[in-house]
Formats: sequence, structure tokens, C-alpha cells
Amino acid sequence: MSASTVLLIESSGQLLALPHSQVREVIRAGLVTRLPRAPFGCLGTINLRGELVPVLALATLVGLARPPRGEALEQALVRGHLVVCTFNESLFGLLVDRVLDLKEGQIDALEAGASVLGPRSSELISGSLRIEARTVWLLAPEALVRPARRKLLERAVRPGAPA
Repeated sequence: MSASTVLLIESSGQLLALPHSQVREVIRAGLVTRLPRAPFGCLGTINLRGELVPVLALATLVGLARPPRGEALEQALVRGHLVVCTFNESLFGLLVDRVLDLKEGQIDALEAGASVLGPRSSELISGSLRIEARTVWLLAPEALVRPARRKLLERAVRPGAPA
């Protein structure tokens, strides 16, 4: 067990946490620029003070929901928040329903083979913590954006970039 500060978020009704050390900022979501050939889970990109930031549907990446489309996507972007994080030395915006609070808590390691959110959850979750009698799953940001996905995102955001 180790103590850590986390950002509590909600996505598709599930209470989750991200390591605060990897969160750069939280902004209101808004319209995104769609990308041709965007990888699964990528909703598009935003311009954040001159830097292109891919926007990823967190609920889709962790297997909680299908990618939002059409009016559902517009509503999710209007109502949601973007948690702008640094993963693997790159910026990514995670679309979430709500940002709740910063909390400090004891992180418990995830048991080997545990499947708490779905079949891929054991690779996406690095641990759990108890907050107000609820179990909160701590996401492993490096697992959300592995090197192969990062390359696909780079190519989608910057089509002329080297592979």
C-alpha cells in the first residue's frame, strides 16, 4: 500500500481515479475537430493554446461504453469535461462525464487476474482505494495510451509526422 493523491472522475456511471501527478489540467469539453483515420476511442482533437491534443473517450477505452456518435457525441462534449493528462511524454485529453475532487488515499495493489470493469481491466487498472465506503479503481494512464496507440494518434493528429 502507498499513499497517493488522485483525481476522482466519473465515466459512464463508474467512479474512477487518475494519478494527480499525470493530470495537467481540467477544462470544459467542447467541440472537437474530427480526424480521418483516427484510432478507436479517439473522438478528434482540440487546439489547447497552440498545441494539438487528441481527445479520447475514456469510457470507450476502458470498455464501459461504445464510442459516442452523432447527437450523443455532441451532448457528451457539451456536458463533459476533458482531463488533460501527460502520458508517455505526450498530451491527451480524456473525455469524462464529471470531475469530482482531488483526494489522498492508500492505494491497494490490484490482485493478479482481477477483472473489475471488463476483460481488459486488469491491464488498465493499477490499484484501488476506498473513499467514503466506495471502491475507486485507479487507472494506469500508461496502459490507456500504449506506444502503438500513441503512434496511431500522432499520425492522425499530424499526418506528415514520421511513423
